[in-house]
Amino acid sequence: MTSRMILVGGGNAHLQVLQKLLEEHSQNVEVLLISPSSRSYFSGMLAGFAEGIYTKEQISFDLRSLCKRAGIHFIQKEADRIYPEAHKLVCRDGAVYPFDYLSLDLGSDYGEEMLSAQRTGDKPLIERLEGLRDTTNPLIIGGGAASMELALSIQAYKRKTPIKGNVRLICEGKILPGSPKLTSKKMARLLRKSGVQFWENEHIKSTHDGYVLTDKNNKVRHTGIVGRETHEPNPIMKKSSLPLDKEGFILVNSFLQLAGHPNVFAAGEGAAILGEENMLKNHYCSIRQGEVLWNNILHLVHQEELEQFQPPKRNTFVLSTGFKEGFLLYGGMSMNNKQTWKMKNKMDKSFMDGFQLAH
Repeated sequence: MTSRMILVGGGNAHLQVLQKLLEEHSQNVEVLLISPSSRSYFSGMLAGFAEGIYTKEQISFDLRSLCKRAGIHFIQKEADRIYPEAHKLVCRDGAVYPFDYLSLDLGSDYGEEMLSAQRTGDKPLIERLEGLRDTTNPLIIGGGAASMELALSIQAYKRKTPIKGNVRLICEGKILPGSPKLTSKKMARLLRKSGVQFWENEHIKSTHDGYVLTDKNNKVRHTGIVGRETHEPNPIMKKSSLPLDKEGFILVNSFLQLAGHPNVFAAGEGAAILGEENMLKNHYCSIRQGEVLWNNILHLVHQEELEQFQPPKRNTFVLSTGFKEGFLLYGGMSMNNKQTWKMKNKMDKSFMDGFQLAH
């Protein structure tokens, strides 16, 4: 008997599932991928795109084409609501899709889905970045890793061109929250050295035409905004009454299943694992979750024991900081040099090449 699996969203974890399907398709599972956009962007290379190192084509995937190669169905629609007990997914246009199993990879505010499906203003982020980086004072909101990458990469782009002005950044806490104090100080020095103007521990009180006002009565002028100060869950999560943590991320257990709904999974930068509150959410982690996700779907279909996702013991990743330099974070250690960027570039390109090699 064939079971139906619906993948909602084209994020990094689901891209990993697609890669598995490109290598070997399961005959016992009918897979559908539903996404409002037929193109997905790899968030790990977004900073390189913002700096002008990569083109849109080099960091993107044609989901329709990938699904066709993998032998699964692609449906370009926006998911609106999930009824886990009834095993039904309803799209914005009213179309209903029954499922046996379902997986959500909807990203976070700064995650991969923001680049393609979710909107910032009236355009996807990837398109807004092309215009913003050519303006004098783009404003990045947020103190996390993705915000640091965007600020430094756009600043590097501006330094390579005759465009005047500086990137500006506001975060309601400290730089790189959750990181050791020394790491935050290193990143702050790097921002200053690069020419990024930033304000820590300030909350945006009001937004006006051409400027924002903070709770410290700081009037920060800008020529466009990217990001949000706090995470907001995708509307489908609220409409479906899915379990969320206090930050608005969807809650899953170590098997990536939703509490009370073992047939519904969630992964990627928009998911939070119970008991792993300090785990940093980034594309490296999403890719690793994708492998466990697909294995567990197959195990559930065949009534086999599920596999637990094991987060890395130390938070390890590399941020692109401009001019082909990378900021390596490994537990409490950090460094910024060209060698770490080369390592990151090799890993990112290897991930992208995997979709070309798998036939």
